[in-house]
Amino acid sequence: AYKIIGGVKESSNFALLALASSIEVEKTETSLFLRVNGIRLPESEIIIATADRNKSFYGAIAVERGLTDAGFTLRYGGFSDTGNRIELSYACAAGFASSDEEKAVLVIDRSGTGEFNSSDLEYIPVSEVDVLRRKLVFHNVFFDRDGNGMDVFTFAYGKTESLGNLEVIPPTCGLVDGEFTLQLDWGVRGYNYVLKNLATGNTVSQGWEGSRNIHVTGLNTGNYELTVSEDGGYTFESDMASGALLRAKTTNFLPAIDGNIPFRVSNITETYTIGYTASTAEVGSASNIFHYGLKQSGNRLYKVENGKETLLSGVTLQTGDELKIEKGLISISYYRNGTKVGSSTIRLQDYGLSFYGLIDFGNGPAELLNVKAEGFFNLIDYRWNVTSGVTAVRAGNSSKKYAIEIPGCETKSTALPLPYAGDNMLQVSVIQGTRMLHVNLTLDVPSRVSLLVFDTKGLPVARQELAEPQTVQTATLQLPQAGVFIVKALTSDGREYGQKVRVN
Repeated sequence: AYKIIGGVKESSNFALLALASSIEVEKTETSLFLRVNGIRLPESEIIIATADRNKSFYGAIAVERGLTDAGFTLRYGGFSDTGNRIELSYACAAGFASSDEEKAVLVIDRSGTGEFNSSDLEYIPVSEVDVLRRKLVFHNVFFDRDGNGMDVFTFAYGKTESLGNLEVIPPTCGLVDGEFTLQLDWGVRGYNYVLKNLATGNTVSQGWEGSRNIHVTGLNTGNYELTVSEDGGYTFESDMASGALLRAKTTNFLPAIDGNIPFRVSNITETYTIGYTASTAEVGSASNIFHYGLKQSGNRLYKVENGKETLLSGVTLQTGDELKIEKGLISISYYRNGTKVGSSTIRLQDYGLSFYGLIDFGNGPAELLNVKAEGFFNLIDYRWNVTSGVTAVRAGNSSKKYAIEIPGCETKSTALPLPYAGDNMLQVSVIQGTRMLHVNLTLDVPSRVSLLVFDTKGLPVARQELAEPQTVQTATLQLPQAGVFIVKALTSDGREYGQKVRVN
């Protein structure tokens, strides 16, 4: 790395950079610095000439002609143009980098006193972690909402289970129809969950969920314990159009011993193929063909043998089905939810070949959840290589417990719309007889949304993160008391909608 001052590059370098380093050019009022992997290099300082300090500065890049192509992943920012995006560095506090059991939060004391009384605090969960730059990034953070001229904030860890967005609906008196929805902001989809009644110790609900919302109905008043755990394996996604070579392949092979690949059906609208190949080529090579495997096309399932597809009659797939491809010494067996639905005989000429796991998304956008590779793969740390256009995220097998309280029964009423004033994209209604708001936001493009509710003093009383980008976002918010409130909806692309409501 060399300094350039006044358009002239210095003859000697001031630093040697390692391959794949993340670098930033940082500007202050009087100086420029280089940051490498989040750490400012003091020796990189360039003093800005006094005559230049009040001028406009622009980002610029020059690429010298060479023998190889150059590619960049760039971003820029500063407080003036990204005021609702806050980045906090953990370069000097490695403990904030990641944690399976806890999640970083930004805690803002809206009183500006720094006393951090519970009534003045707003808790903002981390939106993303930039590992290369060692940054925790928080979206939709707006300072000085109460107009007192300042905000005091701290940077902390909070238990994930206390940050989950929970909506609870009490049962109707005389009925067992209580319910809750817990929005998860951790882990790799999908999840296994078990709900126990703490009074009886009985399991009242359990299952698998591929979205980030655990929704349970048919509950009575009482205290419950919900255990949520990652189902494990890899989650693959591809949003590319059909026709492209979109592949994932294991980096190691399965020799002539037993093994299997289990996975979950994400939905019944997609088409993809998964199974084994005997090709030793790299993942992006067209020579990777399926020797044996399964193909999902909508709710139909096919077995694949050396390029030939055969419909498995009598199998109608449903979201959440667990499929498994099991390899023996001389045969391949196919299972749905533990029941064998088909088989293939391994050809004699294939007995001595190495078998690699292979996935193909060439028929259009699709995803696969909780793909695992068992048997031989258990002996080493198996991995998947992917082509451009396919993402692979490996679950860490995290597990968390939540305390769920279903309150006493009440007489239910329908939502009562309020007189509306303002942008009709945001609609708010009060559930009659309660202190709960039903919020509906209609957008022209899909977006994540932060819902915030403030009292007349500007203090936050409720917050909910709607993390899945959608054009129609809905939520139910519980308010602590009656009164007049301001409801704000903040989109991830910077738009803001608001409405004043009265709750009796």
